[in-house]
Amino acid sequence: LMIIFSSLSSYLQNQLLIPTGNEKFGLIAAIFSSVVSLFFNVLLIPKIGYIGAGVMVFVSELSSVLSRYYMVRYKLNYKNIHFISKSTVLYTISALLMMEIVLIIKNHIKNLILSLLMSAVIGSVFYFVFLLILKEEVMVNIWKKVKKCRE
Repeated sequence: LMIIFSSLSSYLQNQLLIPTGNEKFGLIAAIFSSVVSLFFNVLLIPKIGYIGAGVMVFVSELSSVLSRYYMVRYKLNYKNIHFISKSTVLYTISALLMMEIVLIIKNHIKNLILSLLMSAVIGSVFYFVFLLILKEEVMVNIWKKVKKCRE
């Protein structure tokens, strides 16, 4: 979940707030997230230790996403923010299938260097080919440009 929330927070900050000159809203969201983090650190860590720290990181990152989303949607009036789209689903499915291929390679090849090289090459090729087969828009456009350059 941290990877997802951190990515969404970075997306909102780096793709929407900064390019539109609204870094101040990102700063306000970061301060809010820090205050939430401090509050939960003080509240949870003395009582439940490292589990409290884990909960605090989750809640803090969630508050970062929610506060940035609020700023973008209601302060800047961007109503067409959709985190889940056809492309997002296709990228996720492709990444999960690539993960399976990498795990199979890792479990069958014991040589660490060879396993890493094969995982990187075969996993990457599979990822991009699978997106092309599913006709993901960005990949199809890239493929068309590559074909045009060859001609």
